[in-house]
Amino acid sequence: MPSLSDKVTTALQEARILILGSQILLGFQFHAVFQPKFSQLPEAARLLDAVAFGLMLIAAILFLVPGSFHRLAEGGNDTLRLHRLTTSMATVALLPFGACLGIDEYIIAGRIFGNTFAVLAGLLLAGAAFAAWYGIELIRRQRSRNHVGEEEIMRTSLKEKIRTLGTEIRVVLPGAQALLGFQFAAFLTDAFERLPASSKAVHFASVTTMAIAVVLLMAPAAFHRIATGGDDTREVDVFGVYAMLGGMFFIGIAMNGDFYVVLMIVTGSEPISILSSVAALCAAFALWFGFPLAARRGERSIA
Repeated sequence: MPSLSDKVTTALQEARILILGSQILLGFQFHAVFQPKFSQLPEAARLLDAVAFGLMLIAAILFLVPGSFHRLAEGGNDTLRLHRLTTSMATVALLPFGACLGIDEYIIAGRIFGNTFAVLAGLLLAGAAFAAWYGIELIRRQRSRNHVGEEEIMRTSLKEKIRTLGTEIRVVLPGAQALLGFQFAAFLTDAFERLPASSKAVHFASVTTMAIAVVLLMAPAAFHRIATGGDDTREVDVFGVYAMLGGMFFIGIAMNGDFYVVLMIVTGSEPISILSSVAALCAAFALWFGFPLAARRGERSIA
């Protein structure tokens, strides 16, 4: 049977697969509103695209929770609580992910085949996703329940903490780089030129903060190579943790800044755009930072 440390590592690697897909799709959702044909879509389809962006934003936020929880709540130690949290976050995050796929299918099919077929196509794709992600798994789980006790906490070595930190950064970094590319491309579209000055300023801030996030997420590898010559030291671990958490802070600002821009394009309502994006940002920071710190205060620190 795999050790708790192996289970945590595997869970983080699987999260890496899921978060990359969600962040790339988030980038596509954002880029779609700048395309020439977007304004020709029916109003309902444009609103649904904004909903799909919001759903994928929720998925991306949930996928990133385990990394900050591991560092802030567990101090980098592998625990059963972390393993269960990683599983729970992935399980919940796949719900908005599947719903977003169904909405996108509806929008595309509606443009080609009409509304009736579009509804059917969207429901079928979302249903297929939920069957593949939940149906098969729940059937398998019911057939083989494992009640073997597990160790609650594994005191993790410094070398293992640094290795796991690298995995956690690889969960976040590729998607952030992809989003940065989509953000840069938006500047070159005609739709961007038609944005009000406030939306252009917010998008510029989003691009800048995403670039800062990418810089921070790449910094631990440079520090490990240049500062310590590849040696695993306490400095590497501490620097890497602060860089990763700082990167997540700026990613939250960047993603929700783009959410504001999308809502402005779709709804034209500044109050709705501000309230929705600020609410999403607060939710992200609460899950990434507030929740782990609260859990840390509620538990005795691990030596």
